[in-house]
Amino acid sequence: MDPNRLERVLEKISETRILVFGDYFLDQYWITDPELEETSLETGLPANQVVEVRLSAGAAGTVANNLSALGVKEVIALGIIGDDGNGFELIQSLERAGIRTDLMIADAKRYTPTYTKPLRIEPDGSQIEGERIDIKNRTVTPKHLEQELAARLRDAFLTVDGVIVLDQAQEEDCGSVTMSLRRKLIALATRHPNQPCLADSRTRIQEFSNVIVKVNEHEASQVWGDEQTSFEQICRATHQETSRPVVVTRGAEGVTGFDGQSFEQFPAIDYAGPVDTVGA
Repeated sequence: MDPNRLERVLEKISETRILVFGDYFLDQYWITDPELEETSLETGLPANQVVEVRLSAGAAGTVANNLSALGVKEVIALGIIGDDGNGFELIQSLERAGIRTDLMIADAKRYTPTYTKPLRIEPDGSQIEGERIDIKNRTVTPKHLEQELAARLRDAFLTVDGVIVLDQAQEEDCGSVTMSLRRKLIALATRHPNQPCLADSRTRIQEFSNVIVKVNEHEASQVWGDEQTSFEQICRATHQETSRPVVVTRGAEGVTGFDGQSFEQFPAIDYAGPVDTVGA
């Protein structure tokens, strides 16, 4: 992509409204200082001492945050969270980023999906991540919540300039993007082929059709090829299944796009230094 085209795209972003539908997680970082460690009087076990807490919206929240940071005119969040403290913090984080949250559904009988990541301060000042603690819903999303989510998706679908879907929950039908919601999304995208709709899924990307799919090279090769299949063949097979353009992220090789006719390569940015690749 030449600089002039990129500039035109970024200018257009400031006039765009995007709906981000899917699984919203709270990313919760606990920074602990080993020098302050105490011993529990009750158990005799170490009691790690938290000296800093960092909270941010993750999963679909990462997508929404990135769109907002790029200067999208309006980013609208749609998903199910718990009516709990983590849900409150998640909504606060989204709103601080200027993201619209009035379509979010908070339910007292659901958990707000949360990734808790302890980080230990090392003597040199660096931080080492420990074992992650996950809070997720492991029961099927109730039908009444599915129906309400489907109604909000339907009503918002054509009021925006594009839709991005993030299917993060690995547990089948336990998140916002259930089988029923996937079918409704595909039906909407099929009826309105001119509405840009992009889907990303951790474990079920092959179940999306008539939408643009964003997938990494490893996932694509697992679903649509094998070790003997060339990258070009994988892209063509993916497009044949989805009937829409394909976007493949390739790590240091950047991103490849395929629209069924031609390939376009977008190089990765060469960046040296420590980075957190989670949700990148």
